Amino acid sequence: MKKLMMVLAVVFAFSSLVYAEEKAIEPQEMLPEYYPKYSPEKGRIEVLDLRKGVLQIGGALFDYSDMVKVYFPSTPNGNLTMLREGQSILYELNSNNKITSIWVLPNTLEVMER
Repeated sequence: MKKLMMVLAVVFAFSSLVYAEEKAIEPQEMLPEYYPKYSPEKGRIEVLDLRKGVLQIGGALFDYSDMVKVYFPSTPNGNLTMLREGQSILYELNSNNKITSIWVLPNTLEVMER
């Protein structure tokens, strides 16, 4: 009887793991439809000084386009003044290495520090 109970416990535990794996949510599914389906650059805003035009991400300084688009999980109509240091973002660069789009990630999908 003990062996049968052990076998059933192992089978139940394994089936629970398999079921949980099937129900796993992909990070992309947590984002609104206006977020990119591809993988743009990722980083964390380290320094943001809009008066000086400084945006530092991952130790690198970036210029940004005059028409930069900023997206938040709560709205596709954000702007640069809504950004904060420490936020994890996805961003897209143009051929001049200027940021043209920024997508702020929800706290649950923060970019890991290296």
